[in-house]
Amino acid sequence: MHLQDIRTKAFEKSDLAMIQAVSAWRDDVAIKTKTSLGSQTPLAPAVDRTPPEITILHPKTTRGIQTVREKTGILIAGRVRDESPVMWVRINGENIAFDQDGRFPKNWFLNIRSNTINIMASDIDLNTAEISLAIAKEIAAPPRMSAERSAGPAAGADEAPRRYAVVIWIGRYQDRKIPSLRYTVADAGAMYDVLTDPRYGFSSAGNVKLLIDREASTRNIRGVFDNWLAHRVRAEDSVIIDSAGHGAPEAGRTFGVTHDADIENLYGTAISNDDLSKKLNRIASRTVIVFLDSCYSAATVNRGWHTRSLTEKDPFRHFKGEGRVVITSSNGKQLALEIEACGHGVFSYYLIQGLIAKADQDRDGYIILDENWDYLKRNVKNTANQYGVHQTPIIDGRHGSGILLSNYPQQ
Repeated sequence: MHLQDIRTKAFEKSDLAMIQAVSAWRDDVAIKTKTSLGSQTPLAPAVDRTPPEITILHPKTTRGIQTVREKTGILIAGRVRDESPVMWVRINGENIAFDQDGRFPKNWFLNIRSNTINIMASDIDLNTAEISLAIAKEIAAPPRMSAERSAGPAAGADEAPRRYAVVIWIGRYQDRKIPSLRYTVADAGAMYDVLTDPRYGFSSAGNVKLLIDREASTRNIRGVFDNWLAHRVRAEDSVIIDSAGHGAPEAGRTFGVTHDADIENLYGTAISNDDLSKKLNRIASRTVIVFLDSCYSAATVNRGWHTRSLTEKDPFRHFKGEGRVVITSSNGKQLALEIEACGHGVFSYYLIQGLIAKADQDRDGYIILDENWDYLKRNVKNTANQYGVHQTPIIDGRHGSGILLSNYPQQ
């Protein structure tokens, strides 16, 4: 095994696996070195006791608190130098890729108000170094959006941005080999109620498509994207896609399992994530937000609680562009929890609660994407931990700050 193989391998369970791999690598080097020099030559490898040197290349200012305005995230870039090979680089505990020169770039999502960015690095002798940045994010509230305005302009009126939504929830399947999910109907109904409620400034019912169970067939889902959205949505409009259900891998690809899909023939009966990514990219809107609470496992294990899980870390890797964001209920190696106490999937429960007021950090009557993400991630993670499950929602994509998700009636 080469050192580069060790660095790039994903050690999911613990750092012990990484330490063992380094030890095996060192032993292998020692054996090869001893063999090349002859058995009479003593081998005494030097031990590096100096920690790595971390240099921050961006942002330029690393002293005091840096304020970021009108941005959702920030580029964290730097370089790690060490006389020994660098083993890993982490930002707030997340492993970050770096090149052979120790350079690393990472677009980091910022929470509203204060953020502490801890950058750590370790060499193969387990010497570590750490540096911290303090960044405050300030954002301006967007203009209030009314349901009447989002429903579309009257004849002869000036064109105004409209808001569309598609809710796809599948809990029961035509193929009996596919296990049911408990709370999809409840989740879908609650989400639809919020999306069509004028109190929250969302779309009118005519601008929301709801597909539950039998209605969520392969043909109907394709029709919503290829016809319904394609013929209505303009660049200035915004679109929310909320989807949940099962999924499964087949022949190196991942498929969203539709109601009428055949689990033995996903290629011919289901919708691949690559295909769905292309459909999303064809939506004319500059603002498309996708919420994904799905199970992408080959089989679901029935336990005391029910779970949904993803096997693909980036299910919509081709869905890119400014103002296009995917938020998934967990990463590719974690379970997404359903619990009876909520009566919903945990992810959907906190998503909906956030939209109807609880995510409003500054209490101004607006729920923007940044606020809802902060609320969603924190509460899903904490609730899952109470049940002994590690679940952390993931956000991916590029967008500016101030994307309005909902209003709510203030008392």
